[in-house]
Formats: sequence, C-alpha cells, structure tokens
Amino acid sequence: TYLLYLAFTRDGVKLPATLAIYLLATVTCSLVAFVLYGVDKRRAIKDQPRISERTLHVFGGCGGWPGAHLARKIFRHKTQKVSFRIVFWIIVAAHLIIIGYGMLFGWWVDAIRALLFA
Repeated sequence: TYLLYLAFTRDGVKLPATLAIYLLATVTCSLVAFVLYGVDKRRAIKDQPRISERTLHVFGGCGGWPGAHLARKIFRHKTQKVSFRIVFWIIVAAHLIIIGYGMLFGWWVDAIRALLFA
C-alpha cells in the first residue's frame, strides 16, 4: 500500500500501470475477502444464510487471495472441503504465475527503485 501511496502522491515516482493496478486490486480485494470469510464463518456458526463459495472465489481471483488465505487460517474456515481448497490453490498458483511474469519483466525492480529513491 505504501508503494501505491507513493505512486499516486509523489512526483517522480513511476510505477508501471499494470503493477499499480495489480497492487491496488490485491489490497482492496484482500480486505474484502478477509471480511467476507469472517462474515461467512459467523453465519455458518449461527446457521444463517451463507455467502456463496463462488463469491469467495471471485474476490480471491481478483487479487484477494492473500486476505482469503489469512482469513482461512485465522477463522479456520473453508479448510476442510476439498473441492473448495483445490479451486483456492489454483487461484493462488495463477497469481504466482502473474507475479513471476511481473518479475520477469521488471515490475518489481521498478517498485524497489520507487521505494528506495522516493
């Protein structure tokens, strides 16, 4: 988030647009996913209508996988159902490929330069 703050508020900080968009989506969707997992866990305990697995996966797929992973650990939610876990880890793998692609094309070098020379 600090990188995004620098990119949008300081002159001379240049981040590739794709990296800025990816970071913004990851931060925003992670927060939303974390909250949704918590709400779904509470609803499961109280036997109330649940948040669909599709919705949880959509936010994970849009970049919220770090928040979703943290929520799964903290709330101990969605850790037993094998089909859910398979889709979740496919989403994580896809994002790791995106991150690898970004590293290959220098996104992270630009990000480090922005942090060091801001």
